[in-house]
Amino acid sequence: MCLFLMLHTAVWGQVQYATTRLQSMAQLLPIDWNKLVCGENNGYTYSGHPLTIFVNEWNEVTQIGYKLFPEGIRKSSPSPVYDFLERYFLELDLQKDIDKSMRLALDKVQLNVNTPEIIHTLDGTEKLQVDMLSLKRYQVSWSKGDRNILTITFDMDYQLLSGCNAIEAEQKLIRELRRYRPTKAKETTVDEPESNVTDHEFWQIDKGYYILNEIRHTLYYERKKQKEWKLVCDAAHPVWSTFNLMLSTDLEHQFNLNMVVDRYGYHQTELNIPLKKWIAFYQNQGCKAYLGIKTHQDKTITGTVFIVNEQMGYNHMLTIELDKDIIARRKGDIRSRLYAYIPLHNVSDDYFQFYTKVPDMDTIK
Repeated sequence: MCLFLMLHTAVWGQVQYATTRLQSMAQLLPIDWNKLVCGENNGYTYSGHPLTIFVNEWNEVTQIGYKLFPEGIRKSSPSPVYDFLERYFLELDLQKDIDKSMRLALDKVQLNVNTPEIIHTLDGTEKLQVDMLSLKRYQVSWSKGDRNILTITFDMDYQLLSGCNAIEAEQKLIRELRRYRPTKAKETTVDEPESNVTDHEFWQIDKGYYILNEIRHTLYYERKKQKEWKLVCDAAHPVWSTFNLMLSTDLEHQFNLNMVVDRYGYHQTELNIPLKKWIAFYQNQGCKAYLGIKTHQDKTITGTVFIVNEQMGYNHMLTIELDKDIIARRKGDIRSRLYAYIPLHNVSDDYFQFYTKVPDMDTIK
């Protein structure tokens, strides 16, 4: 795709920017932005310091910043702090209308030194330590031997890390979701039951919970011929089927999400997208989902999927309403409403008071 775009620059068109912040930064840099290619662009500098610029397949500039972190560290220990700090320190140098110390204070970015310019003395030979402090703040430190060179702490806040405000973040999510093209994923390998329970017809795999034990990532399997285990999806087990549908892409089905995105300022956007595309999209964003069942009635099931991104400090909340009669057909629309980018530090046990307890699989199916 990138090669195709590079060979067809006339069709590709003028460069765009993934965020307003990046566009503002670009206007302050002496770069011919229409000469960039798809992928990483190096060889540019600002005040003698090397820059890194990334362009995605839609000809959008998605990153502009100082080149501070070696590629080896990025690959061995992936983290959103790399792009953030590279962009943020370039922003500090580009801004002219506010003092650096005031900008740092407003953003709650704390340095243990008084000179942010020390970042330019780092050469990649230092020991780098990235810590997540109670899912609320990041702490990034550089040291040599026993000597600390620089420590930076900042909130684990999506708006800070991404450079988007709430309105732009929602717009960006909708734009990226609409154009996302999932790749065919390999079917997940099932960890089979222990030998002493192989006579069971059903099996469940628990992969953690979120805040409360009732909001969890659990998949339900049934044993087919030749002891093969497959995900449950049938009218006899609507609750199990709902967990499997909302948390996995391994089932064959043609379900769509009839989704209303509840946006900032009492605005709404309606989307109708394949359920598998939605799951693949949020997994690609680094999220893990957990489902809590709210009501289990004769004809419908309602619940909420919490789509958590711990590294970026947010969760999406997707409420769902599913008619049981479409499960057997493995085809139909699931009504849903999305509340995006809820900060993790806003989430507590009280947040879930309205949730009913999800019984064990032996008492509800």
